[in-house]
Amino acid sequence: MTVTSGRLRHDPKRRSQKVLRTNTKARTITVAEVMTSLVYDVVLHDGRVEDLVERARHAWGIVREDPFPYTPAQFRVAMEDLRTLRDQWAATPAGAVLDVEWPRGLVTATRARSH
Repeated sequence: MTVTSGRLRHDPKRRSQKVLRTNTKARTITVAEVMTSLVYDVVLHDGRVEDLVERARHAWGIVREDPFPYTPAQFRVAMEDLRTLRDQWAATPAGAVLDVEWPRGLVTATRARSH
């Protein structure tokens, strides 16, 4: 990925380490990667949302102990979004750029350390 607007952070490596530390206990990065992989695989193979939910529930139980929080409707939206992005990418001419804005709600908040 490339940042297309705004300034790059002055401390990307330190920020990355801080995000990883923040997410380690809750395993949120692991969960995000697993769920993303499952959505991608189901979209790639034209699967059904029911198959995705079943696979996601199973994967959740391996990574987390708390109740499975996602609904079929949420997975359906994720699948539709990914299909839309796939189609936009397929329609992007070679050498052109596909701009995608990262939603602010998906930015990990990290607490500043107190000294």
